[in-house]
Parts: sequence; structure tokens; C-alpha cells
Amino acid sequence: MFALGVSKMKMLFSLLVVLCVLVIVLAGPVQAEIDAKDPMVKITSLPLGLNVNEIMVKLSDDVSRDTGIAKNMITYYWQTFDAIYCPSSKEPAKTNIIFVDLYAPGFLSDKEVGAVMVSLANSIEKHTKVAKEFVFIQAHVAKAEHVYISGKMAKWSDFTSGEKKDAVDNITI
Repeated sequence: MFALGVSKMKMLFSLLVVLCVLVIVLAGPVQAEIDAKDPMVKITSLPLGLNVNEIMVKLSDDVSRDTGIAKNMITYYWQTFDAIYCPSSKEPAKTNIIFVDLYAPGFLSDKEVGAVMVSLANSIEKHTKVAKEFVFIQAHVAKAEHVYISGKMAKWSDFTSGEKKDAVDNITI
């Protein structure tokens, strides 16, 4: 009877070791994957006193709904300025101004880039209460082989059927 107990204890110990290894592997650091074919949105503002993590989720929901681009296709990140210096102004900036850099892959059409920009402006105004007049969005559209990611130069053929789209200087809607 004692031998049966030792056998069960060995089995239980082995199971615990396997479970511990599994927990350690699953609890390891998770690295976000950034893909050159995914647009990225960098938002920069003075500190607004808002929960920007919640706002970014809402922006993502709105942009996805408005443009049809899947939520998991656009990466958002938010940073804050310590201050803004504008030499033409006699006083430091007091108005909440939001700057947005939209990094778009070159094979998105001008219409798609414009739709993201308009949706972002509307959503930022809705969720931050900063008027659209104080939201500045600049699209940065990469040319072929102007993206370095994952340790190498990206080529359009890595992401499309090989079609190239020239970058544009101005986007109008």
C-alpha cells in the first residue's frame, strides 16, 4: 500500500513540475509585434488629465467602424510634451493642442489615408473634448523600401502583389 502512495506522489510531483514550467513559459514577457503593413498612429499632447489608454481604445473602435480597417491593423500610442514653445506667441501654450502622426504604408490609397485622418479628428474631439481646430494630423506615407522593420528593409512585394504606390505630398478630401 505504501508503494502505491509513493507512485501517486511521483505522478503528482511530475504533474506539478510540468504545470510550473507551463506557467513560467506563459508568464514570460510578451512582445508586441509591429508589422510594416500596419498603419501606426502617434498622438502627442500636453498632459490632458485623461485616461489615454481608454481613449486609444475608443479611437480604435471609431476608426475601425468609420473606415472598415480592422482594429488589429492599426497600432496607437500616446506621448506627452513637457511644454510647447512657440516663438510667435508671447505666452506659453495654454490651449490643448493635439498632434497626430499617421504612419501609413505606401500602398494605402489617398482616400483610405484621408478617411483615417478624418475619423481620428472626429474621434479625438469626441473623446478628449479638444476641438478639431486644435487637432493637427500629418500623414507620413512611406515610399517603397523606406521602411526598416524586423531587422531588414521592407519591400512592397513582402506585403502586396508587388504593386507600388508613390507617396503623395498633400492629401485632400
